[in-house]
Amino acid sequence: MDAIMQNMNDAALGNEPLSGIAEGAAASKNVSEDVEERSSAQLLGLKHRLSRIEGQIRGLHGMLDRELRCAEILVQSSAVIAAMRGFEREIVSQHLRGHVAPAIRAGDDRAIDDFADCLRRSLR
Repeated sequence: MDAIMQNMNDAALGNEPLSGIAEGAAASKNVSEDVEERSSAQLLGLKHRLSRIEGQIRGLHGMLDRELRCAEILVQSSAVIAAMRGFEREIVSQHLRGHVAPAIRAGDDRAIDDFADCLRRSLR
């Protein structure tokens, strides 16, 4: 989460494009592991969340351009962080329902270890 937030902060400051977040995540894994099957409703929901977050980031840019007070900018920044946490919660929920639970039902206990490893990496 901290790495994601740092990347978002960098993007907000113009140091790195926002798309670098996804590219950095993809570069850390094997391409075959990156493919995820999602329903069109799930995909649409996730994209909608990200679009709102992108709008919030653009809002932060505008706040800086208008030289608004730090307190107002911090409130908006907190909203971005909360929105990213909501995005992460949805990804975790989809992963648990779509992958971990079915794997456990099928007798594959490695799914628990894989998920725990994923959480360790994302909660740095």
